[in-house]
Amino acid sequence: MYEFDMLSSVSGLIGSFICTMGTAIICDRYDNYNYMTKAYICIFTTMISIPCCMMIYLCNNYFWISMTGLFIEYLLSTGWGQPAIGILSTVCDPSVRGTAVSVFFFLITIFGVVAPLIYQAIFNTYGLNPYEEPKEFGQMIACFTIIPCIIAIPCFYIAGVKYSWYKYHEAMFMLDVWGEMEQWYQDDISKKRLYAAQM
Repeated sequence: MYEFDMLSSVSGLIGSFICTMGTAIICDRYDNYNYMTKAYICIFTTMISIPCCMMIYLCNNYFWISMTGLFIEYLLSTGWGQPAIGILSTVCDPSVRGTAVSVFFFLITIFGVVAPLIYQAIFNTYGLNPYEEPKEFGQMIACFTIIPCIIAIPCFYIAGVKYSWYKYHEAMFMLDVWGEMEQWYQDDISKKRLYAAQM
């Protein structure tokens, strides 16, 4: 038990830090080249979560396989939040942007609070005991973690497409504004030259 607590804490600290900083650097560097970068990060981290959850919850008799899955989960799958918030804050109207991000965090928190209660209700209903029936318990937890990941993948893709269209139109608008400003400067210079010639 002590070994698990120590390894899970170290894995969480190291893996989460590396994953969070890595996704932030990738988003900052490549988002202007490919507007789907943030969505691809969310999809990739979610897809990595599926085999990691299988390693964690279905390998009940192999401690180090489960710990490896947990470390990979922290290392490669914990960085989806920042790109998701970036997409959300970009596509939302500025008047409701803060509310949208707050609701996003609220939903994440409330699911973390409610999930253990749901698990406990299922344990009481079906009589599952994680100590006496670890295989069945692991299968149930694996289903509850893998199925949401599968559902989230197309949602992240759709959000990425919406975000790409938003960024594309924003870029086209900026180019159009720049073109108008450049034309205004050229017209202004032409008027000044005409005025100087008349003088």
